[in-house]
Amino acid sequence: MHVLRLWTRPGGLTFGYTARVVAKVILASWPLAVPYIVCFYATGVHKRVARIRVGICVIWRTCREWIRPSYFKYRDLNAEGKYWERSARDQKALQASNASTIPPEVPLVKYYMPKLLPPYRSLDREDLEAKEYYLSARIYCKWHRMVFQGPHHPTLRQAEELVRWHSNRDRREMYRISRMLTDEEVFGQSVPWDPRYRYIWRKWLETKGGDIAIVFV
Repeated sequence: MHVLRLWTRPGGLTFGYTARVVAKVILASWPLAVPYIVCFYATGVHKRVARIRVGICVIWRTCREWIRPSYFKYRDLNAEGKYWERSARDQKALQASNASTIPPEVPLVKYYMPKLLPPYRSLDREDLEAKEYYLSARIYCKWHRMVFQGPHHPTLRQAEELVRWHSNRDRREMYRISRMLTDEEVFGQSVPWDPRYRYIWRKWLETKGGDIAIVFV
């Protein structure tokens, strides 16, 4: 029968090992021993406070095992196994929300086709020259007074003939210009003639482009 001796001659292997173990124990336990040392050397009020602190530390270390949160550790291996089983089921249930996988029971839509436009969007635009635009003689006279300066302006009968010489687009522009002033301001001469409207008409003639003429032979 062999007996293990922890203390041998100084300088031996067992003495060095024991010294290292004792040093580790001292280094690891000095935070726990400090309150007791302070309590031992304290006097008066300081001694009472130190004793209270030591009592609180002892109670806290004793009760720490019972006040740990539920997720800190499991009661046994069965409880931990149930947790991993439940986690696996939840992970499988959430796989359908992953955009990188396509579960067989939940098809994933990777593209979107917008709804087709209504039929009226695909129709060609209405040709403004295809349908004749009616412009009354009074509107023509009003437009003429706004664009041209002076006392010489066509009468209503003359305006009916002059309107025919203008295209549908010209008539629309004449009507638009005539809406910029009221009848009282134009025919009543309550405001002086303004060259701005002549400039608008000339600008229209320069930018409108060529008109389509239909000639019957």
